[in-house]
Amino acid sequence: MSVTLLIGAKTDNTDLIAKLATSQFPLAIKLTNHLPRNLSLPEAHLFLSPLNGKGEAMIKSFADLTRLISSLEQIAFLNKHDHAVTLDDLTPDAVVVPVAAPAPAPVLKEPAKPKIEPKIEPKGEN
Repeated sequence: MSVTLLIGAKTDNTDLIAKLATSQFPLAIKLTNHLPRNLSLPEAHLFLSPLNGKGEAMIKSFADLTRLISSLEQIAFLNKHDHAVTLDDLTPDAVVVPVAAPAPAPVLKEPAKPKIEPKIEPKGEN
């Protein structure tokens, strides 16, 4: 599934983000900076230079993706840019890797523990 998100001050990407939720992670993305300033994105381990700075990142989970998009939306809103960043899903459409259920782990029986009788010594007179 190839998805392109335009992130800006007034964009609503709720439907596209929902589509990305069904993607398999880690997810390869390409970010393009359209802001006239540097963009530091620790969530994606990227630093994008002004005006068409491009970079690729590997997003490990859907939580990391939503955190990245939230940060970008906040930056766009605070800087009043309607077209701040473009995020492209680099996952090819034709490649679908089925995820097989993992085989159940064998159940190992613990060896029987020997029964140890407590030693009770009679109290001696002193």
